[in-house]
Amino acid sequence: MVGVGTVITDNPSLTVRAVKGKNPHRIVMDTNLRTPKDANILGDKCVVATTDGISKERTDVLAKKAKLWLLAKNGNGRVDIKEVIKRAGEESMTSILIEGGEEVFTSALASNVVDKVYLFVAPKILGDGIPFTKLSTPKLKDALTLHKLKYKKIGDDILISGYVK
Repeated sequence: MVGVGTVITDNPSLTVRAVKGKNPHRIVMDTNLRTPKDANILGDKCVVATTDGISKERTDVLAKKAKLWLLAKNGNGRVDIKEVIKRAGEESMTSILIEGGEEVFTSALASNVVDKVYLFVAPKILGDGIPFTKLSTPKLKDALTLHKLKYKKIGDDILISGYVK
């Protein structure tokens, strides 16, 4: 799952390429149906989750290249991630990898729909960098905590995985 911002900025395919295997279902969270009609992610097994703020013309173009889910808005006026998770379950999708950006990560973490987190730490110092979430947790005692941690070195990077407590 990615947000439309990631689709517009990175144009990911989210398909299996380095190993043999079936392509996964791919979900784009796209409140206002801004997914470009030539986006790499579109095609077989792609779902665009949107709300009722869509035009007939855009709907017709994207419906030829992806399945459209018309879902409820959350309190911020965006596609409700809990509705996406519910619909995915109804479509027999039992596991979702969120590879999105700040908006999708924040929505997923704030909605308590995340079971496990995988974080890569690279030996790079960026200064301010790019935040991966907008969660505001002013007190350390209120922070999301990971448990059953595992660490793995992959090239120069470190992969940390753990379950959300």
